[in-house]
Amino acid sequence: MTQTKERLALLSEVAGRLLLSDSPQSLVEELCTKVMSFLGCHAFFNFLTDEDKKRLHLNACSGISEDAARRIEWLNMGDAVCGCVAQQGVRFVAENIQEVSDPRMDLVKSYGIQAYACHPLLTTGGKVIGTVSFGSKTKTRFSDDDLSLMKTVTDHVAIAMERIRSLESERRQRRMTEELAATLEQRVAERTVQVQQLANRLRALSVELSQAEQLERRRVTTILHDHIQQVLVASRMQLEVARRLVADDRLAAILADVDRDINVALSASRSLAVELSPPVLHDVGLAAGLNWLAGQMKSRHGLSVQVRAEESAEPDEHVRLFLFYAVRELLFNVAKHAKTDSAEVRMARDDDWCCVEVLDEGKGFEVDSLDAKPAPDGRFGLFSIRERLSYLGGMVDIRSAPDVGTRILLKAPINLETDVSKIPAVHKPPVQGAVKGRRPGDGKLRVLLADDHKIVRQGLLSMLMYEPDLEIVGEAADGKQACELSRQLRPDVVVMDVSMPVMDGIEATKLIRDQFPDTQIIGLSMHESSDVAAAMLKAGAAAYLTKGGPSEELVSAIRTCAARNPCLTGLG
Repeated sequence: MTQTKERLALLSEVAGRLLLSDSPQSLVEELCTKVMSFLGCHAFFNFLTDEDKKRLHLNACSGISEDAARRIEWLNMGDAVCGCVAQQGVRFVAENIQEVSDPRMDLVKSYGIQAYACHPLLTTGGKVIGTVSFGSKTKTRFSDDDLSLMKTVTDHVAIAMERIRSLESERRQRRMTEELAATLEQRVAERTVQVQQLANRLRALSVELSQAEQLERRRVTTILHDHIQQVLVASRMQLEVARRLVADDRLAAILADVDRDINVALSASRSLAVELSPPVLHDVGLAAGLNWLAGQMKSRHGLSVQVRAEESAEPDEHVRLFLFYAVRELLFNVAKHAKTDSAEVRMARDDDWCCVEVLDEGKGFEVDSLDAKPAPDGRFGLFSIRERLSYLGGMVDIRSAPDVGTRILLKAPINLETDVSKIPAVHKPPVQGAVKGRRPGDGKLRVLLADDHKIVRQGLLSMLMYEPDLEIVGEAADGKQACELSRQLRPDVVVMDVSMPVMDGIEATKLIRDQFPDTQIIGLSMHESSDVAAAMLKAGAAAYLTKGGPSEELVSAIRTCAARNPCLTGLG
């Protein structure tokens, strides 16, 4: 009875200390030494498998010298008794070892051991992660109780080792994930810089292309004006002299025909020079050029164009020329496709921007049906206008629908920066200060992004920044910051992550909706749970989307939410 109590107490101590320890490997030697003493053994060995080396490593032992322990620090699978047990995953028990001739027992026999039992350390899935063995120099065999105690101790050691290995694996996985996330975020940041630098270079090249185009237009116009036209005029003068000197009527008639041909060529040359580079643009400015263009559209195409232009909106020469040719292309489209005989052109200044609108009340069109390709005849075309203007740092906003007419806004910088190092990035960083209300005539929906993952915010920013009717005004990394920025920036729509530190998206949604009922909120989360969606909607969110959904859904949701606010209807 006493021995049974001692046995149970020993097992209880072994189990308790192994399960509570964060480093059970360090306890194995102490605990197995106690078990060894209880069993009347003289040696024990604990080997652990090394997954990388596919070998056994000695973790703890007792009963042999340090030199002997160093010699067996590593064992190959299949070598000696422990290597065989680790390889096969089956217990090995030997009796009367000194009288047995078995090569596997030579190592154990050299320690003077008479009875030996080696148990595999097995995980719950049956995987061998090591061995625990006991040896006696005085006993020739172990009793069933002895083997049962060894088995129980071995199982407790295996459970503790498996738990620690699992925790270590989780920690390694977590470290790898964090390192991967940090690396990915760094790469995204580097690529973002590269993209911005590329955009700057493209913009600079576009500026240079525009300059080269205008210089070539001016050069050809100069050749036409200063050389060809002068030669043609001089030729007509010489012909007039010749006609006066010629008495032959037939020869005079021929000279008259030549004069008419030269006059036709002279008129064509003058017209071409004006088409290539209207003098009024260089001499007076864009407003005068647009008025001149209105006259041309009326005389050539029967389109009446009303021009309203602010003098303060006059851009520099390169922007002026680009906007002129873009407006001319848009008016050509009105004359050709809109089925209307009138249009309007407005030019106004908005801070450092020149804004030119072309409006008509024609048949209109579906904006989504526009082909994303240049005009086939080499002219600007809407696609080319949008692309080239974006490279110049501007934008195009197209509003149209069947039977309601068309409004196209061209927005370009007043002064075009030609130094690449001074050209800003494609996307200006969101304003982090207070912005009161909407700029008059801006017509954009102001969006605040709230997500604690920078990489997600960057992804959302990249996805939304090219939508012409949306403007990203700020970014928040937690719910509290989202509330503060909502107070400062007064966005129309907040795209709100649900799970964030400091304050979650649900609580932030409640606060924002209480303080700013006109601000619409779209819940965004990795969770597809209906409970999470219901909580966000109950807090006041107008919509709930998952992050894995298509980008079109988010863009559509932003516009739909904004449409619910009567203060935002009819913009632009």
